[in-house]
Order: sequence, then structure tokens, then C-alpha cells
Amino acid sequence: MINEVHLDKMNEVSFRQLSAYSMTNCVEDKVVLIDSLSRLPFGKMKEGIIAADFIALLFCTEGYLEMNMDGRRYKLCKGDILFCSRGVVLYDIMMSTSCRGKILCLSWEYGQRLFLRSTCRWDSILQLRHNPLLRPNACEQELYRAYYQLFAAKLNCYCYASDIDCIFQSFFYDLYRMTDRYALQKSRQKTSLTSFRQEDLFKRFITLLKENHSHEHFCSFYAEQLCVTPKYLSTVVKKVSGKSVSQWIDIYLIEQIKIHLKTTSLSIAEISDKLNFSNTSFFGKYVKMHTGESPTKLRRK
Repeated sequence: MINEVHLDKMNEVSFRQLSAYSMTNCVEDKVVLIDSLSRLPFGKMKEGIIAADFIALLFCTEGYLEMNMDGRRYKLCKGDILFCSRGVVLYDIMMSTSCRGKILCLSWEYGQRLFLRSTCRWDSILQLRHNPLLRPNACEQELYRAYYQLFAAKLNCYCYASDIDCIFQSFFYDLYRMTDRYALQKSRQKTSLTSFRQEDLFKRFITLLKENHSHEHFCSFYAEQLCVTPKYLSTVVKKVSGKSVSQWIDIYLIEQIKIHLKTTSLSIAEISDKLNFSNTSFFGKYVKMHTGESPTKLRRK
């Protein structure tokens, strides 16, 4: 017997809305753990299409759950994991009466910071995007149950934000290893050559960006290094990641600026010079535009 939820109207579900359903404390609006699928807010909606502004991992522990995500139908059985990236559209959600599961949600901003700070594999992230349904083996299922319990225990106790960062970086490292293994199993599936080349270009761009973002701030540099035109690089990066080249440069640069402001004694002028800004005035305007705060206020906070 199946409980069916048919969704026809758009409903934006925000990370802040999910906080009300969390079984734990929320650390700086970063993480939400929902211990029961029946507590999902859209499970109570009679109709609508769900557009998420967060990253989520759904763990099915009993029964099964079916849904459409961005036009593709997925069925989660016991032990399966579904990765939902920001901006996905969910609809036609159906749960068996015996369905049980848990949900781990990260705010998009926090997930983005984790990816930038870790030694994450961009090919693994892309694999998750294109193949979001994972079927862990028995050992992996036990590992992710242990991670979930550790998340819950740490979030329910007082802990430093850096503690949570370390645990999540370890969690995603293990998740990417499983993703790589799962990708090999699916290697028989056909992959568009154009798509492969575009994703490869994006990965090489991100690698270059990690190495050069502190002193190279323009698309033309990265395009030249990759032997393509700036227009082509911009088009491919936008298509693969949903963000433009300039947006990725800004993301990495702002993260670097925050690290310098929070962890070094360098003056504002020294940071501006170190990150290759033309002058301190422009540096201040750039920081204010992207964070809403001046460098001085950002450092104080």
C-alpha cells in the first residue's frame, strides 16, 4: 500500500524552513538533521513542485520512496542514498507505508565553503550531480549510519564550528570514494562526448582557479591557460556548474579574503596588495559589494 503525494504547484522550500524540523541544534544555520522522512514539510503538502535552495542527502532505512527529480524518476530502497543538489526540482513523491528514512541538509553557503576548503574531487561532485542515486554496500551503510549518529551527537552538544567542518570534510571524502566506485559500475552507460569534454574543461578550470585565484582575477587568463576563448570558457563553465567564470572567481577570492582577515594580522592594505588588487579603495568596495560589510567590519565580526 502506497501513500501518494502528487505535486502540481511550485513551492520553494528554504533551508531556514527546514530548521524547524531539525532534531538537533543548528550550528550557525549550517546543518539540519531530520530523523524521519514523515517530518518532511512537503510530505504535508497536497500539491506543488519542490524547488530546494540547499544540499540534501536522503537515507532510506526501511521500505521505499519514489520521486521525480529534474525530470528523472528515482526509487530509493532500504540502504539507498539520494543526493539532492541546490536548485533541483522534486515532484510526484510517493512513499510506501513502511518507508523510514533520515535526511541530512546543508545550507548552500556552508556546502560551498566546505567544497572550497577541502581537497574535494570535482569529478566526484559532477558524478553525484549526474548520478545522484547511490546504493552503498553493507559496510558503507554502516559507515554512514555512524556518521549520522556522530553528527547528531556533536550538534546536540556544544562544539566549535571547526569541529563540524572537519567531520563533514571526512564524510564527503568517504562519500566521494563511494561515488567513484559506483561510477565504475555504471561505466557501461553511454556518456555524451561533448558533455565529457565540457566537464573536463570545467575541472581543469577549477584546478587552475584554486592555484591562481589570489592573483589572477580575470576570465581571459584562465581561457588562455586552457587554450580556449574567454567566451567559450564562460559558456561551458555556466552550462556545467550553473555559475559563470566571474562568479567562481569571486567565490574563491572572497573566501581567501575572509581567511586573511580572520586568521592573519596583515593590514587591509597588505591583504589588498597580496591579493593583487589595484588599490585599497577598490579592494574595500569589492569586499563590501560581495559581503555587505567593509573589510574592517568583517574582520571585527
